[in-house]
Amino acid sequence: MKKLAKDKKKIFLIGILIVLVILILLFVKSFFAKQDRVYGNRLEGISKVEVSTERMNEMADVFKDIEGVTKTSARKNGKIIHVLVDVSSTTDFGKLKEASAKVVDSLNESQRNFYDIELFFFGEGDTYPVIGYLHKGGKDFVWSNNVNN
Repeated sequence: MKKLAKDKKKIFLIGILIVLVILILLFVKSFFAKQDRVYGNRLEGISKVEVSTERMNEMADVFKDIEGVTKTSARKNGKIIHVLVDVSSTTDFGKLKEASAKVVDSLNESQRNFYDIELFFFGEGDTYPVIGYLHKGGKDFVWSNNVNN
């Protein structure tokens, strides 16, 4: 009788141990799942609205004809397109702001509704740097608070 009771205790303890190991494995697997994906599932559908390097260069080239612009470039990081513009301290921000409305002209409607656009104007003086932001699907850029216009 004692032997039967000891066997039941051993079987019960082994069963609890197995259940604990399974629960720990499930917890660890679900907690640390897919750590290689920086953006999680936020980039689902990006392949349907991919923006080419040529198109991003077109977006940056909008500013090339403005007096005082020394360098332009564009890059994409997830769902954000960054347009970087180096300007001299004498560059008229009003002209840059006016040209910024044309940045989104090279994107189609589905791309406009998917990507946020950030404009960075780097330069010397009191006016610069200036940052403009256009939320996906938005109409107008919102400017950093150092812009007095």
